[in-house]
Amino acid sequence: VYRDDVYREAQEKEKEMKAKADGKEYKSNFAMKKEEDAEIIIGKQRNGPTGTVKLVFQKHFTRFVDAAIAPAFEVEYEDADIPMQDTNSNFEMPQL
Repeated sequence: VYRDDVYREAQEKEKEMKAKADGKEYKSNFAMKKEEDAEIIIGKQRNGPTGTVKLVFQKHFTRFVDAAIAPAFEVEYEDADIPMQDTNSNFEMPQL
C-alpha cells in the first residue's frame, strides 16, 4: 500500500531535523489531506471481471467510499427577461 501523505510527512520531518542540526529554521508548508485517492486492483476473481476500482479513503472515518464520477459543480443562474404568467389564475384548491 502506497500512501503519499505518510512518505511526504516523513520527508518533511527529515528536512526539519536536518535544518535544526545545521542551525537553520525550516517551516514546512505540508498539510495532511482529509481524503486520499485509492485504487483497488482486482487481479483474480473466481466468477467475475478483473480490473481496477477508483475509491476515496476518508481518514476521519477510516473508510473507503466510491469516487465521484464527475466533480461537483456550481449552477449559476443569469438574469433573463422571461415573461411570467399572470398571477390571477382561476383554479380552486381543495379545503384541508
